[in-house]
Amino acid sequence: MAGVRGALTVAVMSGAVLFGAVACGGSSTVTAPTTAIDGGGEGASSGPTTLPATAPSSASGSASPAKNAKDTAFIAKLRAEGLVASDENIVGAAGMVCAALDQNPSKTYIEKTLPTYVKAMIGQSRVREGVSAADADKAATADATKLIAEARASYCKA
Repeated sequence: MAGVRGALTVAVMSGAVLFGAVACGGSSTVTAPTTAIDGGGEGASSGPTTLPATAPSSASGSASPAKNAKDTAFIAKLRAEGLVASDENIVGAAGMVCAALDQNPSKTYIEKTLPTYVKAMIGQSRVREGVSAADADKAATADATKLIAEARASYCKA
């Protein structure tokens, strides 16, 4: 029994080490094991089949998810108001605002907590070389206020 326990411990530990290495920034180009397919017969593969160790790179997919007319209009409105966050972050933050409003949170949540979450989602676009942390924070706070107001006025109602 001790031998089985020891073998299991080694298997678990080596799997954890491999997972830990990839999760912590180790090589993500690990080669997947090659496994032959049993079954033979007509049309069966005569050689081994390999499985990718990682998901396909984002270069093979679309650069950004498709936006509908509602998203496009909302993004254009906020861009006209000076928002510089990515389209995905703008739409994601608007969706979060609508979900929060649907759950009917307290006035304190809407006025205090929600702006903090929205600012966290879109504020990093204001951090740039040559911009002080205080100025970036002020701009991000203003962006969050604009996004919440516009989401409440139009995006959540559409």
